[in-house]
Amino acid sequence: MRKPVILAVGALVVLAAAATIAYLALRPPRIAHAFLTPEHVRVEAGATQRFEVYGVRTNGDTVPLRASYRSTGGPITSAGLYTAGPVPGLYQVFAVAQGDEPGVPGFEGDEDGGGEHDEDGFALAGTVIVTGPGPEGGR
Repeated sequence: MRKPVILAVGALVVLAAAATIAYLALRPPRIAHAFLTPEHVRVEAGATQRFEVYGVRTNGDTVPLRASYRSTGGPITSAGLYTAGPVPGLYQVFAVAQGDEPGVPGFEGDEDGGGEHDEDGFALAGTVIVTGPGPEGGR
């Protein structure tokens, strides 16, 4: 009677392994890391610059991510459009990547998204050098 028990346990192990392999094969790729572009930029006072956040999935694909933005030295819209203020200097743009488009799997690492980020998403930063007006600027 020991042979049927051993066969049954063996069959369960094989089924569990097959189910795990199937799950991993069918699981959509997740976001492994994210980046802000441009990371460093020079902008003339009063000019605009668009910032965007992209994620790299576990399969290597690069995809745009939703993000929330904030900045120093000038305002930035929810769409990532930065307007340089009037004072030249070194400023920063901050973005928190919040995931793929709705309905697409989130970040790598756990059921909710995980990976190398906090509960809000990937925290990213870029620098903006605001320069004075050009030769035609003050006239």
